[in-house]
Amino acid sequence: MKKIRILFLSIFILSIANSAEIVNIKYRGYKDLADYDCGVTSYRSSFIYRLCYRDDSLVLKLKNTYYEFCAVPLDKILKLQHAKSPGRYFVYNIKGKFNCK
Repeated sequence: MKKIRILFLSIFILSIANSAEIVNIKYRGYKDLADYDCGVTSYRSSFIYRLCYRDDSLVLKLKNTYYEFCAVPLDKILKLQHAKSPGRYFVYNIKGKFNCK
């Protein structure tokens, strides 16, 4: 009976670990992206490697570093995803305008 409990506990812990994705966000600390809609971007960008969003929170992986931006309207996120030059769109429309407090 004890072995069965240990087995079920191990399976449960592994399932939790597989659903969590903890990243270190610069200036903000660690955050679990499990509740975020993440994915590879629909374009090739030498600057933006990953885009994750939830409600009005945007997490970007720029080169090798994650950053969080707050109160970003959904239309800005969609435009960023589909921009011809996502790096340029980011610099002119998001950077410095949606910093988290």
